[in-house]
Amino acid sequence: MAPTGEDVAVSQSVVGRVGRWCARHAWWVIAAWVAAVAAGVVATGPLFDRLVDGGVPRDVESVAAFEAAILLDPGFSEYVLRPTHQAAIQDRLGPLQAEEVYIPEPYPFLGGTEEPDTYNKGNFWVFASLVGMSHGFE
Repeated sequence: MAPTGEDVAVSQSVVGRVGRWCARHAWWVIAAWVAAVAAGVVATGPLFDRLVDGGVPRDVESVAAFEAAILLDPGFSEYVLRPTHQAAIQDRLGPLQAEEVYIPEPYPFLGGTEEPDTYNKGNFWVFASLVGMSHGFE
């Protein structure tokens, strides 16, 4: 015969008392969980409404300010875009087609030198996927 609730020794600790109360009031516990989930859904609604804009800036001034402050800065072009480096790669491999990218072999984060003669053409999406996987993104 299975033991009844009075036959089983239940700890008198806080966890034991909470567990015993939850077992005796199961419907109240279920109702509390349903209320908590409903409150969470209601509370996150406004948050997700703000994220639905598709990532488009809300005003043109922010795009123009970013372009003026960052993209048109000569230092950005020289140290990030590296136009002379790009020109040397393009002279060697030719212009890119749709969805192509110049890929250093081996990749810089795997010890590559990034010298123009170490580049080849490859598919942008394959390259982006490989870089993401190598950094732990899937």
